[in-house]
Amino acid sequence: MATMVPDVTGLVDALGLSSIHTEILADIDRWDCRDQLGGGSGVSSSDRSLGSEAAKTSRKGAGVRKLGVVEFVTLDGVMQGLGGPDEDRQGGFSHGGWSGPYGDEVLAQEAGQGIGQTTAYLFGRRTYEHMAAHWPHEPADDPIAASLNATAKYVATRTLGQQDLDWANCHVIPGDVVSAVQELKAEGDGFITVLGSGALVQTLIANDLVDVYRIMLHPLVLGTGKRLFREYEHPLRLRLTGCTQTTTDVLLLTYERVGQA
Repeated sequence: MATMVPDVTGLVDALGLSSIHTEILADIDRWDCRDQLGGGSGVSSSDRSLGSEAAKTSRKGAGVRKLGVVEFVTLDGVMQGLGGPDEDRQGGFSHGGWSGPYGDEVLAQEAGQGIGQTTAYLFGRRTYEHMAAHWPHEPADDPIAASLNATAKYVATRTLGQQDLDWANCHVIPGDVVSAVQELKAEGDGFITVLGSGALVQTLIANDLVDVYRIMLHPLVLGTGKRLFREYEHPLRLRLTGCTQTTTDVLLLTYERVGQA
């Protein structure tokens, strides 16, 4: 039986990114960056995702839910306007749509692997609006759609009320985001997954609430634009736990936080 590849095109579109229209290659050259660079850990593909069995085992009994962010960035860290020319022109940004040429089946497969352990999603308002316009209308047999539609979703917003959220299982975080996320992390198990949501992510990073970073690092330097990592009071110490190269030379990186410097 053929394995269904998750619809990463829909995920990319819903985040305001451009559609993936690359030819699926018969032979995909996948390798572990850490082995190639002498990292020595030999991380297998099954250990790379948030939903891997190894990750589940290592976190059993931790007593607190983990929070992971998923971001598409350029080599110089820009995350702005990756979907289209008019997606985000703030600051005179003119490189919108830069992610378009880089999609492939490797990225599609990896995008679906992170949903296995997700027990809640967290969005900023703009990301929520993109997602809510797309995913409720996707087929139920799409694994990403099934996860997004059925799983609890929390929206950090000062402008929307609970009555404005018509996507099933959505809840407004109207006040103190930091306290609310701390409470969410203390409940249940698995992962809280953040998709996009650049402004919200700054708050999460600054308050030491991010446990895992899943970064899609593109072989492109823009030299301008909003960046994922900005100015923080303390350095962030991270540990590389996974790395996959796509056929378009995007590096799918997974980092875990190891403490505050």
